Order: sequence, then structure tokens, then C-alpha cells
Amino acid sequence: FSVTLVASLAIATYGIAHIPKALVNYRIRQIAATEASMHQVAGLLEEYKQKVGLGAYPNPQAFKELIGGSLPTDYWDGSIKYQPSTDNLADTSIGRTLLPITSFELRSAGPDGIAGNDDDIIMRDGIFFTNAELK
Repeated sequence: FSVTLVASLAIATYGIAHIPKALVNYRIRQIAATEASMHQVAGLLEEYKQKVGLGAYPNPQAFKELIGGSLPTDYWDGSIKYQPSTDNLADTSIGRTLLPITSFELRSAGPDGIAGNDDDIIMRDGIFFTNAELK
């Protein structure tokens, strides 16, 4: 009986000690899955840029038509937002620009589903950033 009790206690201690590491690994897998979806979208954007031959990314409406609807979702089933830009070279206050769209941003609201806080996953032109780095 005492051997069984000691063995059970040892196994329970081992299991409890590894719970924090398992939770961290789970969170890393969630983020990696979202980043993989973003890489897929970035690949489609680059493919469009090469295919069109203008050296520009599509506007959001054209991109939705190209992929047949909506962007892939992140791990938490939230939508990934696509925002093209012209590297701040144009005044977009008039609603249109003649400059080609030369950069893009993909953004996931992260696990809490609230955009604009520190758990957001942000890709700009194929590079991942944190919200703090962009501020």
C-alpha cells in the first residue's frame, strides 16, 4: 500500500509540475497556427503582386474576390484583417490614390478577440510585430 501511495504521489507531483509548461506550449501552438494562416495570406498577396505585374498589392475588395470570399481565420476563429497601404506616400483623405499599394498589414485580434491590445498578432510585409513595437 505504501509503495502504491508513494508512486501515486510521485506521478501526481510530476504531472502538476509540468502543467505550466504544457500551457505555455499550448499558447505557442495557437500563435503558430495563426502565424501560419497569415503566411498563407501573405503568399497569396505576393502571388497576386507577381501575376498582375504592377508591383502592387490588391485593394481589400479585389483581394476578397480573388480568394473567393473572406480571409482565413486565426486559431480562435476570429477574422484576419488585411489592410494595404502606400507607405504613407499618398494622401488617402480623398478616398483614392494613384500610387500603387506597396505594403500590407495582416492583423489578428489574438486570443481575447479584442483588437488593439498587446496580444494582437500583426504581420507587416511578411514580418511579425507586437503592438508595443508598432507604438
